[in-house]
Order: sequence, then structure tokens, then C-alpha cells
Amino acid sequence: MRRRQKLFTMASNASRTTADAPPNARRSLARQVLVAQEAERARLARDLHDGVGQTLTAVAINLLALKGEAPSAETRRRLDESLELVQLTLAQIRQVSLDLRPAVLDSCGLEPAVRWHLERVAQRTGLSIRLSATALPLRLPGDLELHCFRILQEATTNVVRHARASHLSVTLNRVGRWLKLRVADDGVGFNVPVATLASGSAPSFGLASMRERARLLHGRMSIVSALGRGTTITVSLPLEPSAPPRPAGDGRRRGRRPTARGAE
Repeated sequence: MRRRQKLFTMASNASRTTADAPPNARRSLARQVLVAQEAERARLARDLHDGVGQTLTAVAINLLALKGEAPSAETRRRLDESLELVQLTLAQIRQVSLDLRPAVLDSCGLEPAVRWHLERVAQRTGLSIRLSATALPLRLPGDLELHCFRILQEATTNVVRHARASHLSVTLNRVGRWLKLRVADDGVGFNVPVATLASGSAPSFGLASMRERARLLHGRMSIVSALGRGTTITVSLPLEPSAPPRPAGDGRRRGRRPTARGAE
């Protein structure tokens, strides 16, 4: 609880202080918040797997042993029900643990992790999902894989919770020096300016998180949506990390003004 409160406080402070901060300071603060979030996700995933998961497995073993010694059919029936509840809880814990830190992302890379995630979403929700992934390198820089996956994860979560969509289309490909992610649904849509300004609501917090991850990598994110017309989110991320723009007056050649690159 204390860790979650600390992360919430950091995120709240970031949202209040980054609006007028210089781009470099804003990215630095956003990076701190996201690093803390990822560390907390990894810790929770380990605790669930190594702590709660192993404890419940021990409970299931004990229940099986008791079932073999049960004196009546009624006792065995109740033990079977208890075993089913334990197995169900174990499955739910595995799902949460995988959502917090999917091992497939670390071991296999972005495209397999995206396919795995979308298959799970389709199985859980019945949503019809089409994925097109082309021209992707086998592995990408770790930060790029992680942030792109988290953006997709947040986008699909918003679709499932708020869009009331039937179909979802995801495109992930390489275009020149850019990695492009497009997530489009046929849901109810929303008013983008209103949702962006609705501070504190679940959709706005998710959109802000996605935008900050894109900015952190010197990328861009656009949202096109209208009531009754679905939503399309497009994210462009540079495949190679770019250096932050030099401050004014720090040009390499005298008499020339330095140029600043980087898009939000």
C-alpha cells in the first residue's frame, strides 16, 4: 500500500509540474516515474509468483492429501470444491503476474509478446483482433520494446473497458528509422479534447501515460476519435535513441544557431 501511494504521489506531482517544465526536465521526471512503476511491477510479479503462488500450491497439496483420508463422500466433495477454488486463484495470480511483467517480452522480443498479449485479450473478451506485423527486427532496444508493449497494453485495456468494440486492428511495422504502432477499434469513440482534459479519470490517465512513454523516446502519438466512429491511436517511435536537443548557445560552430530536434 505504501509503495502504491508513493507511485501515485510521484505521478500526481509529475502531472502538476511537467506542464511548464523544459522538455529535458519533463522527460527526466517522466523517466523517473516510469522506472519506478516498472520496478514496482517487477517486484509485485515476483512476490505473486514466489510468495503467494507457492503458498497456494502448498495448500492444494495439503487438500489433496486430506481428500485421500476423507471419511465420507460429503467431505471429499467439499475438498474438491476447495481445490477448484485454489486452482482458480492460482490461475488468476498467474494472469496478473504475467500482465505485470510478461516473461515473453524479455526472452523473445516485441513481436512475440504482442501476439501473445493479443491472443490473451481475445480469449478473455471474445474481441475479434487482427494483427499485422511486418519488417520488424528480431530484437529492438530494451526500452523501446518495453514502452511500445506498455502503450499497446494500455490501448487494448482502454478498448476492453470503455470502447464497447467488436473488432480491433493492430498494425506494428518498421517504416524507415521509425517503429509504428497503430491500434484501431470500431467502438463508441470519444471526444478527444474532453478526455485529454478530464484529469484524474481512468481513460485520461491511460492516455497521458501512453503519451509520456512516447515522448520519453522522442516519439509521437496521435489520437483520432469521434462519438460513434471508433478510435485510432497511432504511435511513432524512433528505432535508434536520439540525443536530447542541445540548449540554445551550445552550437558546435560559431555564428550558427543550433537546431533542436525531437517531436512529442
